[in-house]
Amino acid sequence: MYFNNYRPMTSGKNVEITSHIEMQIKKRDTFETPSLDFEGVRSGNNACRFLNQMYQIPSRRALSRTIIPQMYANVKNQVQTLLNETNYVSVTTDIWTSMNTDSFITMTAHFYPKDQTQLKTIVLCTKKLVESHTGAYLAEIMTNELSIWDIYSKVIAIVTDGGANIKSAIRNMGIQHMPCTAHKLNLVVQQALYLTDDEEAGDNTNFAAKIRNIFKKCRSIVGFFKRSEVGNRLLSEKQKQLGHEPVLKLKQDVRTRWNSTLFMIERLVKLKEPLTVVIISLNDAPLNLTFEEWNDIEDMVPLLKPFNSITIELSAEQYPTISKVIPLIRGFQTSLNGKNPKTRLGQFVKKNVLANISKRFESVKKQTLVPYFSRATLLDP
Repeated sequence: MYFNNYRPMTSGKNVEITSHIEMQIKKRDTFETPSLDFEGVRSGNNACRFLNQMYQIPSRRALSRTIIPQMYANVKNQVQTLLNETNYVSVTTDIWTSMNTDSFITMTAHFYPKDQTQLKTIVLCTKKLVESHTGAYLAEIMTNELSIWDIYSKVIAIVTDGGANIKSAIRNMGIQHMPCTAHKLNLVVQQALYLTDDEEAGDNTNFAAKIRNIFKKCRSIVGFFKRSEVGNRLLSEKQKQLGHEPVLKLKQDVRTRWNSTLFMIERLVKLKEPLTVVIISLNDAPLNLTFEEWNDIEDMVPLLKPFNSITIELSAEQYPTISKVIPLIRGFQTSLNGKNPKTRLGQFVKKNVLANISKRFESVKKQTLVPYFSRATLLDP
């Protein structure tokens, strides 16, 4: 037989193939326990057997108790070496909730390695939170993690959202707190568009009710085509008939996802024609937007698009972005002042956005709380 001519595989070759499986796991896995059930691992195993029938596939036990811990230890040692050689570290952190409603805190370190000019970004941990998110508890979690990596004394600032508990935790740690600009921008949009239930309309009750009603109808339309196989299929077919290439899907907005409201109405505007035709043809379809409402959301798109551009610019990982905050906000205000919405609602949204930007970023411009933005702008214009 052909296979009888095979020679036993050398230990070096066996280790080499196992390393390839490790890489498959590293690419696909998260903080859950690695498993041979992953599609990437199965495909890797099949490829390895095809290349050499003598290869002995590691067992689940070997992967979980030996191979993965060794891989983790190697990566941790490499990260620790980089952190040991740097003098200053900034940290970004956020608390988030999984689909199983478990709370986690993720801490990410940003620093320049020794003799390097490119910013390094490394996730230090993702830890499950098992107690109430008080400032004292969060301070304990973060202090322990920074101490494990022996960088507590090197941390010059921690960037977070505006939550009172996380700000209290950082004050307790005696480290400079920096507000997350992208988070502030997201709050500007939410408040200007009354996307939160607790946002008070004040003297603008009519405009606020109209905005909320428009977005309610938008979500209803998107939700229908997300659920309906017939509606989704007809929408795709109608796009092809009208020469819309490539065929696009509607996007639903999610309150916790930055700029998702922009993405939703922008996609609705792009698909206005095929969408209107399909809605008319379906008896169970939701109410379409009126002519006036279509004009309203068309007016909103250019007012909201700069928020996405600024968010992307400030979310860079390979270079610092603090020096860009003031110029970008100033430029955005100038740009927004130059826009001329055609509808009354569009004019109101413009006014509301500008007012909320001034309110949220007043302390940054006046340097009353955190003067580091202006200093960074002067040093790195």
